[in-house]
Amino acid sequence: MASFDFLKAAIKGYQFAWFHGAELFKFSFPVVFIGVFCELVVIQSGMEENILRRGLLELPATFAQGYFLCELVRYVIYNEPFVLWGYARSSKIGEFQTLYTQRMADRPRKALIQGAVIFYVFQILVATMLWGLSRMAAEIPVDAGSVESVNGPDLLTGLVNLSVVVLILLAAFWSIRLSFLYISFAMGYGVRRYLRKLAGFSSSASLFLCSIFVFLFMLFPAEMVLKILTMALADFPAVWVVLATIVQQYVTVIFHTVMTISAAFGIKEMVEGPSSPRYPNSLI
Repeated sequence: MASFDFLKAAIKGYQFAWFHGAELFKFSFPVVFIGVFCELVVIQSGMEENILRRGLLELPATFAQGYFLCELVRYVIYNEPFVLWGYARSSKIGEFQTLYTQRMADRPRKALIQGAVIFYVFQILVATMLWGLSRMAAEIPVDAGSVESVNGPDLLTGLVNLSVVVLILLAAFWSIRLSFLYISFAMGYGVRRYLRKLAGFSSSASLFLCSIFVFLFMLFPAEMVLKILTMALADFPAVWVVLATIVQQYVTVIFHTVMTISAAFGIKEMVEGPSSPRYPNSLI
C-alpha cells in the first residue's frame, strides 16, 4: 500500500515556502485580499453562525484560493513560473506578456488547472454543506419521551448503531485522499491513476498525519499573534476585527500553501516513487 514520510514531506513544504516566501507572498496577496473582503461581508451581514450562507458568500475567495493552489502545484513540482496577477515590476512586462501568451495557447494545461480548481471548489462546498447540515441537526430539540423509550436494554440495536458509526468513520478516513484530488489533477495524474496508486488506508493515514503536523506547527504562532492583537487593540474593536480578519486569512492561506506543497511532494512520491531532492544542499 502507498505511503510516504509525512514528517519529511511537511518539513520540505515549510522549507520550500521559506525559500520562496517573497514570491508566494506577492502572488497570494490578491487571494488574501478577496478572502478578507468576503469575510468582512459575512461579518457585516451577520452570517457568522449560518454555515451554508457563509459558504456562499465566501465562494469568490474559494475560487481565488483554489486557482492559486493549483498554480502553486505546477510551480512546486514542475518549476513553472506563476502567471496569475502579472508582475509587479515594469521590467518584467515583456516577459509576462510572452509567458502569458504561451499559457493561453497551452490548452491541455488550461484544462488541468480548470479541472483542478473545480475539484477544489466542489470539495469545499461539500464540506461546508455537510458541516452546515450537521450543525442544523445538532440544534434540533430532542423529545425526552422518545429518548427514554429508546434507552431500553436492547443490546442488538446498540451493536448495530456502533457498527454503523464505525463504518462511517472508516469511510470518512478512507475518503481523506479525495480531499487532495485537486493536487493530483493539477499535476496531470488524473483521477483513475491517483486512486489506483493511493489504494488502501496507509495513503490516507500519511496525508492525514501530514496535515495534522502542518496544522500543529502553525497553531501556536497564530494564536500568539491573535492574543497580542486582542490585548493591544482592546479599546478599538473595529480595528481589531479588521486586523484579526487579515491575520486569520493570511494564516489560512499559509496553511493551505504549506499543506498543498507537502501533499504534492508526498503524492508525487507515492505515484512515481522517490526522487532526488530539489535542493542539493538541503538536509531534507
